[in-house]
Amino acid sequence: MRIISTIMWGLVQDLRMGIRLLMRRPRFTLPMLGSFALAIGASTAVFSIVNAVQVRPPTYPEANRLVTIWDLDRRLSPDPVRIEEGVLRMIQKAASSFEEIAGFTRWEPVIRYQGRLRSLHAATCTAELFRALALETLY
Repeated sequence: MRIISTIMWGLVQDLRMGIRLLMRRPRFTLPMLGSFALAIGASTAVFSIVNAVQVRPPTYPEANRLVTIWDLDRRLSPDPVRIEEGVLRMIQKAASSFEEIAGFTRWEPVIRYQGRLRSLHAATCTAELFRALALETLY
């Protein structure tokens, strides 16, 4: 118990000395505190964005019941490949364990905007995807 008390006393003394030195140099202290405040604010903003996008669970109902089905064709690629529309329709008819089976494909079109080429990140999907995610379509 005596060792902890000694350590705490030393910590308090060091803290008091640090504050005293900072008070003697306000030209150094104010920009330093401003930098700390800016860094803390930036870190908070980045965490808020990451938390909203990555950490929080999706907002659609029963997200834990969603699964992804891939097709593997080792002759073409070791990576998963998209399921062709005919195969998807066959799976939809044959599978009775799923409420909805939907398909989507990532799509990265390149457009010219203000004289520069821009790559867009998009996806095409079947109408069943909206029902699976409990989303309403606009049309």
